[in-house]
Amino acid sequence: MNLEQGVEFTVSEGATASETVLDAVAAVERTDPNDLTPPLYSVVDPEALDAFVESLNDRTGRVEFVYRGHLVAVGGSGVISVRPQSSKASV
Repeated sequence: MNLEQGVEFTVSEGATASETVLDAVAAVERTDPNDLTPPLYSVVDPEALDAFVESLNDRTGRVEFVYRGHLVAVGGSGVISVRPQSSKASV
């Protein structure tokens, strides 16, 4: 996996989308998720993000936001893509 080009993670059972976003960003940056600042809630409401993903019964839909210089795309299928902000994300 070429971390400089980005990563794709899938929300696993028992995990939330917001937790998976933090794991994916930390993987790209090669750091611990607990060391990420500013906190995720400074750019997106984690509870709203989790509720959005959980509510997509038909598995369609997507939300994108920028966090720590990365374009984060969260798809209704539970796939989370983290790429450098200058890249186009695809989920």
